[in-house]
Amino acid sequence: MVSQEFAVVARMGLVVACGLVVGACALPKFGGEEDPRAFATSDRDADEVVSRTEFQRWGQEQGLLDDLMDGEGEIATNAGVARTLYTLWNEEGAGLTEEEFTNGLTAWFPDAQNVVFADWDLDQSGDLDALEIEAGIPHTNLLDAWDADESGDINGDEVLGGYFEVFDTDANDEVTEQEWTAGLDRWNWDV
Repeated sequence: MVSQEFAVVARMGLVVACGLVVGACALPKFGGEEDPRAFATSDRDADEVVSRTEFQRWGQEQGLLDDLMDGEGEIATNAGVARTLYTLWNEEGAGLTEEEFTNGLTAWFPDAQNVVFADWDLDQSGDLDALEIEAGIPHTNLLDAWDADESGDINGDEVLGGYFEVFDTDANDEVTEQEWTAGLDRWNWDV
């Protein structure tokens, strides 16, 4: 026969356990904090879409521009973008293969034309390193679309705007949760 006090304590324990399970499932956690990849992390106003402003704020908080900076805190356009694209497109961890390059180019710059892997593979090794990507970028118009103010230089907001467009595949200036998930799948990004 179970005492009445034990039954009350057991029920309280069950309620607490259920609360912990629900609480653990409510918000994705990453290292004790909200997961930076979670859609809710970027959708600040919880309207089920990420605006360009929300994306830029999220990108700054997550340090998406850190690899683009030179030693003086300025955007190092070719070098920084080359390092970033190399990292984000490189799925295998070694040199960037032709398939990785093509997949990355298609996902990030769908309007790119006349960009040929062999032209970028300067040492004819069969894969690209970040220096080869850096050398190839100036010979294309890939970053022209990111230069919103048409100044000839790309600033941090314009880079984040370019990143936003990678996510906003239907070009309606909003990123849905489905676009968010697909966008993250196109990135080999480790926060």
